[in-house]
Parts: sequence; structure tokens; C-alpha cells
Amino acid sequence: MRRELFRRIEQAFDETGIEIPFQHVTLYPGLPKDGPAPPLNILLGQTDAVVKNV
Repeated sequence: MRRELFRRIEQAFDETGIEIPFQHVTLYPGLPKDGPAPPLNILLGQTDAVVKNV
């Protein structure tokens, strides 16, 4: 039942144009989270490795 419920919810969202956001992780390499390092943003699922600093 659970699988069918989620399938119907996903179908209803698709029909109305609602997108579910993906989970993400912010990495702070080598320093505490509240330290001076800017976040390291990495895009996954690309054909080439892409690293973007914001």
C-alpha cells in the first residue's frame, strides 16, 4: 500500500508541476563549521568533475 500511495502522490505532483527538492550536503573541509572557510559546493552527476566556489 505504501508504494502505491507514494506512486500516486508523485503522479499528482508531476501533473501539477510540483518538484521535490533533492537532499544536499555542505562540506567545510579541514575547519570547524563556524570557522572562516567558505562552503565547498560540489555538483554530482555530471560527466566531468565540477567544483564551484560561491
